[in-house]
Amino acid sequence: MEIKEMVKLVCHALDEKKAEDIKVIDIKGLSVMADYFIVASGGSQNQLLAMQNEVDKEMYDTDNASISVCF
Repeated sequence: MEIKEMVKLVCHALDEKKAEDIKVIDIKGLSVMADYFIVASGGSQNQLLAMQNEVDKEMYDTDNASISVCF
């Protein structure tokens, strides 16, 4: 899966869990560890956990389980 497809998948997963203010920041020229940094807001700890679980599930389901998600 191409990186841009993964970014779209992550954004869609976040949107499914009603994430707010989803921002994709291109850091390709700034970091050797990542190409994009995705930031989103949630209204509660439970929502943040649901967002994380949804992203993890989508990455696992598409054989991209090595992608790191931090909240």
